[in-house]
Amino acid sequence: MKANRLSKLSRKGCALKILTSLVLNRISFALIFLFSFLPQESCFAYADQKLDPKLLKINTSMQTLERASNGIESEQNIFMERIQEKEKEVARLRQALNDLISQNREIEAYSRVELAKSLEDVTNIWRGSADRLLDLYFSPDFSELALLPDPFLFDSLALKGLPSDIYQSFLEYQKNYENAGLRRKDLVRIRSRLIEEIKARTFHLLNSAGEKRASLLASCDQIDCPRPRGINESNILDIIREFRIVPLKFLSGTLAKWIEIKAKFFSGLDGWIDISRQIILLIILLLIPVGLIFSLDRVSRYLDGWRRNLVAQAVHDRPYYTRLAMWIVRCNPFIPFLGMIVSIEVCQSLLRGTDLRELANFLFYFELYYLYRCFRLLLGLSLDFIFSTSSIGELKNQEIRIEQSAARISRLIFFEYGLLHMTQETVRQALDYH
Repeated sequence: MKANRLSKLSRKGCALKILTSLVLNRISFALIFLFSFLPQESCFAYADQKLDPKLLKINTSMQTLERASNGIESEQNIFMERIQEKEKEVARLRQALNDLISQNREIEAYSRVELAKSLEDVTNIWRGSADRLLDLYFSPDFSELALLPDPFLFDSLALKGLPSDIYQSFLEYQKNYENAGLRRKDLVRIRSRLIEEIKARTFHLLNSAGEKRASLLASCDQIDCPRPRGINESNILDIIREFRIVPLKFLSGTLAKWIEIKAKFFSGLDGWIDISRQIILLIILLLIPVGLIFSLDRVSRYLDGWRRNLVAQAVHDRPYYTRLAMWIVRCNPFIPFLGMIVSIEVCQSLLRGTDLRELANFLFYFELYYLYRCFRLLLGLSLDFIFSTSSIGELKNQEIRIEQSAARISRLIFFEYGLLHMTQETVRQALDYH
């Protein structure tokens, strides 16, 4: 009986031990499973508490730097995917435009429907290139790379007192930070080069498509082919596009020209000779206006002296000298402005034979200023002739009013003319046909 009781107790003890072991195993497995989902910083938080505060700060800075570097790499990968998409889109549009240009025929060979279809295709290419150029300048996908976090530094006294293991960790952190900075510089350089190249290609595509579009618009109007006319949604959106890309013309044109010059610089001796020739030509072009200004100033002073002599001789019964002197007074102010207009025209004709031909278009706006000054003088003389008064008391007030009126009218006319010319140059006269 007693033996049976001991046997039962022994079996119960074994069962209890087995049950306890199973429960402990389950708890251990659950804890391991739970800690596997916690971040590494949490798993070793207790261990970190035993570390030196300086070493803990170094480890934290190292982890922050690693996260920032990984983020920059991810951002660069996204950028490369986007830039490759842009390059494929521009290449597709360029191929489509080349196919249309290769089908170049005389206007008489087109039917009205064929010409309208070609115009629609070219317009779609022009819209696509304009939208992509705007996207390259304003899309956040093509902004600057993220910055690295500020480096963690010790002051000189604290650095001298660091234990060897902490000092080695700090040196490792500094090396990693330096490598991360160099890597970011490389990525920024690659990023800038790719953006510049795609902007230049898109700009050339936009110019080519705009020129072909303007030509087809003119041809379409000659044979009255069917196309959207007047105020409608598509024309309004096109006009908005045209005005939005006006400021990008100078930026993209300058960038494209800089890329061409760099390519010549690295092409060898022939490229250097061509660049040197164009630099010498540019210096000559800069000297032409300077020399002309001094020459015209001497001419103006000579005419003014001649006028004074005529006035002095008019006293001796020669009234026609007075009229001649008055004409000199009226014409003398035009001489410097007309001379500058002629010099700018000469510079433009010379620049069109160089790689700086786009600068010839930019010089037009300097010429426009001198045209404005000539027009303002001419308008003032005309108003003075029309509203001449015999009242000496009103003469001074009338001169002031005439000068103010001539200035306001001239500014309005030439501001509108300059804006229209800028738009015309950007879209190759396409706006005129709307």
